[in-house]
Amino acid sequence: MDPIRPENVGARVSLRYRRDDGGLADVVGELLAVDVDHLRLVRSDGRVETLPLERVLAARSVSPSRRDVLALEELAGWLWPAAEEEWLGRWWLRAGGGGSWRAEAARLLGEPDREPTAALAALTAWYRERQVAPRLRMVAGYRFEPIAAAAGWRRVEESLVLFAPIARIRSAIARRGAPAMAVSVEASPSERWLALYRRPPTAVLSAPSVVAFASIGDAEVLAIGRGAVEGAWAELAVIEVAEHARRRGLARALIDALLEWAQERGARRVYLEVGVDNVAARRLYEMLGFDLHHEVGWWALLG
Repeated sequence: MDPIRPENVGARVSLRYRRDDGGLADVVGELLAVDVDHLRLVRSDGRVETLPLERVLAARSVSPSRRDVLALEELAGWLWPAAEEEWLGRWWLRAGGGGSWRAEAARLLGEPDREPTAALAALTAWYRERQVAPRLRMVAGYRFEPIAAAAGWRRVEESLVLFAPIARIRSAIARRGAPAMAVSVEASPSERWLALYRRPPTAVLSAPSVVAFASIGDAEVLAIGRGAVEGAWAELAVIEVAEHARRRGLARALIDALLEWAQERGARRVYLEVGVDNVAARRLYEMLGFDLHHEVGWWALLG
């Protein structure tokens, strides 16, 4: 698929184009805008370039690098914060997340400040001092996996982190349609929102500075979702639909409302997390145009 399309605004692309002097040049950056004659993109150094489409000779999408993966893992942690945190080098210890593994697992984002086996021992002691079960969150294939396994840790769950340009997802929803039902978007979770959430309410939900809670339903809340924004990224989480209201397009309506809210606050890209075993949700997100950003494993200390 041609990556130079309006619905791919927010995607990273690599372009080869012809310069004014007739020579060839390459550029990599995030697509900011596409119209009938030109495109705009921003380089990693922040410079914005405008190119005539007729001069673009080749274009391709750029897959996330390991640096991109670890950066998104860190950003996702800030958008699902923990009550208590500590860093061991680039290992991020987190606790007090109201039972959510997202906020109660250590994220391994780089090198620890000591030998890895010693860092695992210090990490374990930190969690046990707080009477929290030690857990790790690691990008799949990370070099610390065999070290953790040798120390008695085991992967107990796997998740996929999916991403896409917001424009692509909203375009797909517009083509497929969504039910004509009002979606309420509020700055804090209402009692009715929490009733469908069905987990202990926690300050973690509302902690990001730019956060929204969407719901569908009047007498009864049929679907809920949570969105957060940091820079060009939006996060989608807690997309839940009451069992008796499924297969009616409510999830699409929720997602579209939250992404409209995120675009209004400057977001161009969106990510979400889904369990490997959640086949129905994965099918929906694939249909909407999400791609795999990376895989993560959740590890527990056995014994």
